Amino acid sequence: MASVAPEGVAWMTDIDKYLSFVLTTFMAFGVTFEVPVVVVVLVRVGLVSIDKLKEIRPYVIVGAFVVGAIFTPPDVISQVMLAVPLWFLYELGIVCARVVGRFRLRPKHPRAQLGQGPQAAGSGPGVADAALAPATLLGGRLPTATWRSTSLLSRRSRTEAGLPGTSAAPGSASSSDP
Repeated sequence: MASVAPEGVAWMTDIDKYLSFVLTTFMAFGVTFEVPVVVVVLVRVGLVSIDKLKEIRPYVIVGAFVVGAIFTPPDVISQVMLAVPLWFLYELGIVCARVVGRFRLRPKHPRAQLGQGPQAAGSGPGVADAALAPATLLGGRLPTATWRSTSLLSRRSRTEAGLPGTSAAPGSASSSDP
């Protein structure tokens, strides 16, 4: 480049303009590659539906080319090099949001598919739920709070049943029999 400059003209780059251009380009492309994450988060939070994202697709394409025109040098190739990835990443975000949405629709309780879990109609906590202990869901060990609550529930059940060694056993002083 220095050999092309005419006689008497010094070839000097302006570092301020160069850094401004590079940082603007890096920021534009960096934000572009965050589009799928933003789309998935918006769908996951429930602010927008996948159908709405498909409905506004033409506006996003036009917006991508406008963003490409603003943040790139004044040539068509640079504009397309920013707008096309922005558009494709928007489409990728819709696909990823659809996949993430499918995982959210699955039942949370493993027995709900069989009609035995707490999400099944008319079922409440009972014997069927006791068979699927939290220990099986947590890899074979229960948290301390669960052990304590289990032992308290066992004590309460023994007391209410009037088993020997409890205060409600037959013949105990706290019995309310006449």
